Amino acid sequence: MTNKHTKGEWYIDRPDFETINIITALDFVCEIPKGVGISEDIEERNSEAESNAKLICNAPNMLETLEVILKNFKLNFLHKTPVTMQELEAGINIIQHTINKATN
Repeated sequence: MTNKHTKGEWYIDRPDFETINIITALDFVCEIPKGVGISEDIEERNSEAESNAKLICNAPNMLETLEVILKNFKLNFLHKTPVTMQELEAGINIIQHTINKATN
């Protein structure tokens, strides 16, 4: 499978008070305007924009985690390769780390 998204780790950049940019070390990925949303409360809209930026910024990491899970699932279950409790715990930790990075 060939991924067509912008390669590299994505970062949050705040060039001004009105926008949040998602960037890599070399490329611009997207812009999220602050203060846009259905809420009447500007602070709530800005908070939502920050949360959206974190989620978008972590999309490559989430994709990579899903690809690893799928690969291991195929190996372990389709080919009936035994899984140790340590491997299961490691997988759970990777998933939890990915979720925490995207939501905290």
